[in-house]
Amino acid sequence: EKKKTILGKQQWKWLNHELQGGYDILILLSSFQVLSTSHGWEKWANFPNERNKLLNLLDKSKLNLIFSGDRHIGGIYKYNNIYEVTASSFNQKTYNIFEEDDLRVGDLVNDNNFGIFTLINNKIEIKIVSSNKKIKKTYKKIILKT
Repeated sequence: EKKKTILGKQQWKWLNHELQGGYDILILLSSFQVLSTSHGWEKWANFPNERNKLLNLLDKSKLNLIFSGDRHIGGIYKYNNIYEVTASSFNQKTYNIFEEDDLRVGDLVNDNNFGIFTLINNKIEIKIVSSNKKIKKTYKKIILKT
């Protein structure tokens, strides 16, 4: 339904203006997932017009990183030049779920986790790591060039 929105008119105007900056890399934070369409929980795909509008705006930038959470799982997703890192939960209950998602790069992380990104010169390292002191595990790592 077109009447359902996430951002209001003023917020869209502000975001559109901010995205005109011609960034080499853009980092966007979202409280819930932008790219994934495969699950039944809160996500931008529940607002398809808003999601399409956002993806069209982001597609104009060279490289986009989105950080999201609120799933009690972790994963890295890719759509065109847009990468999304969903990392959660750091210290809450996790769920042992399985879901297919054509946009996900690799497996779901069903353990407590958090995301890290490191920018050095023209390379960006993105990874999801364990939040458990005993495990110290890197679940997924990708390296991008700006």
